[in-house]
Amino acid sequence: MHRGVDFAAMEKTKIFAAQAGSVVFIGRADGFGQWIVIDHPAEAGGGTTVYGHMWDAHATGLRNGDRVHAGQHIAFVGNNGQSTGAHLHFEVHPTVWRAGSQIDPLPWLAGASEPDTATAQHVGEATMPKSDHDMLCEIYALLTAPLPSRSIYRSNDQPVDTWRGMLLNVDGMAHEAYIEREALLGYQPAVELVRRCADHSVDGVARERAAFILDKIDRPERTAGTDSTPVDQQVSATTAKKKPRATRKATR
Repeated sequence: MHRGVDFAAMEKTKIFAAQAGSVVFIGRADGFGQWIVIDHPAEAGGGTTVYGHMWDAHATGLRNGDRVHAGQHIAFVGNNGQSTGAHLHFEVHPTVWRAGSQIDPLPWLAGASEPDTATAQHVGEATMPKSDHDMLCEIYALLTAPLPSRSIYRSNDQPVDTWRGMLLNVDGMAHEAYIEREALLGYQPAVELVRRCADHSVDGVARERAAFILDKIDRPERTAGTDSTPVDQQVSATTAKKKPRATRKATR
């Protein structure tokens, strides 16, 4: 049984949305070849409309989940699927789309006005897919935009010219390791950065980590033995003890 109404038209004739709503299905469909299903909220009139047999349901840039306006250009007439000639198959469902729940579309369409050409053209242009060049430019701008680093030793408003997402963590970890190494080696600007983090960071884990580094700086590592003399002093003492032996050997 054929449920719906067919509107014969030349291929590539524009198809317009009957009411405002959201796209809930779009693309390949048995029988239709390709279809578009639009769910209409109560304030727009309610129900669901179906548009079938177009060659490419995405030809205007429409995607699943997109919101459309009444009279918006959404597709082009085709001859896809189980079809013997170019036409639009149009269905109306009183609530959500469900196989067999269609109602006669003609009474539903009674009194409908023609789509406003200017409005439809404007909306259609807004939904046209972007060129490859424009898309590449947008991707490049997205990936190279300066963004806050995730290093605990940078302030949140200090941007880093790095790729979004995947490199932020790498950059942050590398920066933290560099600052901590320089601080442990006694480089004062790095020590100040670690100290600022320990005193002012809102991240408790970051404060603990910075405090741990400061503790290492303020209290150098001791030797593994019982002697509590700093390593550098022990080396000097050992060198001093060996000098007399070398003198004796030289005298012999």
